[in-house]
Amino acid sequence: MNIALLENKLGRIDSCQDILLFSLDHLDEKDIDLRLRIIYNLSYTFHRKGLDKKALDYANQGIQLSIKDNNLVILGLLYCRKGTAEFNLRDDNHIKSLNRPLSLHELAGQDNLKQTLLEVCAKNKIDLNKA
Repeated sequence: MNIALLENKLGRIDSCQDILLFSLDHLDEKDIDLRLRIIYNLSYTFHRKGLDKKALDYANQGIQLSIKDNNLVILGLLYCRKGTAEFNLRDDNHIKSLNRPLSLHELAGQDNLKQTLLEVCAKNKIDLNKA
C-alpha cells in the first residue's frame, strides 16, 4: 500500500489504483485494518479521477465492512469520502453523510480532522445545517 500511496503522491493515479486493487484482491480477508485503508484510498483515487460513482461504491463498501467488523478506526474518513462523492453526484444525502464524520471525529478527539472537514465544506459552500 505504501508504494501505491507514493505513486499517488507522484501523480501516477492509475498506477496507484492498480496496486491498490491488486493488494485488495490478494490481502487476507482477516486483515480488516489494512483492507479498510486500501478501500478508503481506492475511493479517494476514484474521486481524483472524477469517477464519483466508483468512489461512492468503495466508500459504502468500507463503511459496511467497518460496521460489520465493529472496526471504527477510519469510519469517519469513509463517511467523508461518501459525502464528497454524493455531493459531486448531486445527491441530497451528502449533508447526512458529511454530518456523521463530524460527530465521529468529535467523539474520537480528532479535532484536526473535524476542522479540516468544516473548512472543506465551507470552501465548497456546503451548509451542513440544511439537514
